[in-house]
Amino acid sequence: MMNALDIFDGSRDIVRLLILLHDKIQGMPMTTAHRLMKEKYSVARTATDSSLKAAIQLGLVEQYESGAYKVNILTPKGDVVAVKVNELEEALNGEVLVDPSLE
Repeated sequence: MMNALDIFDGSRDIVRLLILLHDKIQGMPMTTAHRLMKEKYSVARTATDSSLKAAIQLGLVEQYESGAYKVNILTPKGDVVAVKVNELEEALNGEVLVDPSLE
């Protein structure tokens, strides 16, 4: 049986999807998710779909039917993970501060 990190690691674009969904209070239609993932990250539709499937399986995203659209929204758990992902991205892109006592 796969644990949560195995599922998370197995979907290489889940991080990008969580970042996109993080600021969308009202959720994001699938058509928008596909377009933004392609435009911002060069991620194909199939990879976006598999990332969404993993996010739903992990309880990070819920999907609702809204008329002709499927809308995705972060769960409270997904919001916490997305915040951590944003912090990780900032740490990776920013200046790394090393504690001199650790050297």
